[in-house]
Amino acid sequence: VPQNVAIYATNDIHIGGTCYDLSQGPKGRCSIVNDNNDTESMFATHIWGDADVGSIYVREGFMLDDNAKVKNVSIYNTYREANLFVKGSTQYDVISFIAPQSWNPEINQEEPIKDFSVFNCISETVDSVYTLTDGECIHDLVVNPKGKVIFPSGKFYVGTLNMKEDSGYKLENEDQPSILHVGRLIGWNGEYAGSDYENAASNFKLVLHNTTGTIHLENNFIGSIYAPKATLNFIQKTNNYGTYYARDISLHENAAIYFVAPSPALDSLNKEKNVITTINGSHALGGHKITAFNKNTISFIANKTGTYKVQVMSVDGSTVASLDVNAHIGINNVSWNIRNAAKGRYFVSVKQGDFSDSRIFTLK
Repeated sequence: VPQNVAIYATNDIHIGGTCYDLSQGPKGRCSIVNDNNDTESMFATHIWGDADVGSIYVREGFMLDDNAKVKNVSIYNTYREANLFVKGSTQYDVISFIAPQSWNPEINQEEPIKDFSVFNCISETVDSVYTLTDGECIHDLVVNPKGKVIFPSGKFYVGTLNMKEDSGYKLENEDQPSILHVGRLIGWNGEYAGSDYENAASNFKLVLHNTTGTIHLENNFIGSIYAPKATLNFIQKTNNYGTYYARDISLHENAAIYFVAPSPALDSLNKEKNVITTINGSHALGGHKITAFNKNTISFIANKTGTYKVQVMSVDGSTVASLDVNAHIGINNVSWNIRNAAKGRYFVSVKQGDFSDSRIFTLK
């Protein structure tokens, strides 16, 4: 069973770039697995261009093309039935044909994932910085250019996600595990905003439940992706750190993947049951969170009853409003009146005990 599988597909693999495993030294290369067992697939795995990879494990057709380099190729099929094409300019050590029944099921990396509901969850548009809360669910999340999402340790659930160009994401603590569950991914053009790529890659995982079609990854992706119904397309001159599981995977000639194994903490968190607690028809987010702000209303979610201090401050630090609110569990709408307030940015905070949530809103 290979221990350094960075690329795992269940249908097609096209590799033109390099897949590294630096734990084996500067010349270390990662392993690739294609679990496609469809006899109609002529060349389900195609290694081309100046690709440079380690060991490859396939069950059906294999093509080694152009000037590509591989270490070993294990084809779990008979010599007579397997589709094999090897161009003379390529480099490899060994190509082996192995009895199909010898395929070790422990190679398989399929994970059981269950759908989740975001029916009662709020939607968010991020223009600056937004820090998620463990267990939080968001119906639609849009991260605009210059916007950044911060992931603390925990699990997060998003119905539809769109990370636009020049957006960003970061782990709050690169030593702690974070898993983002997404129903449908519209786009991921976010750049990782942290500094410790390897540590972050071992502790972050993106799970795409119902995303189909092609996801173009044009920026460095830091972390693992599990996308059993989608195609991952690594393009541009990018350096991606983690492990990747999808229906189809393409790694273009200028792109590279660096194998980083998931941390034990991430594996443990991944095996825990997905739980989104529902209280009074609203999802409790593991803490209090401000959800809306306008000239008439401030809305926030509370996960316990009590007195909350709600404050609004202008950008120059002056207090615009300070309210004591007796809140109930779930969504609280606080009425107020600042019809004469100037347009611009305001700092809104909700505090109770040692907990506080602060956000920046713009009045138009």
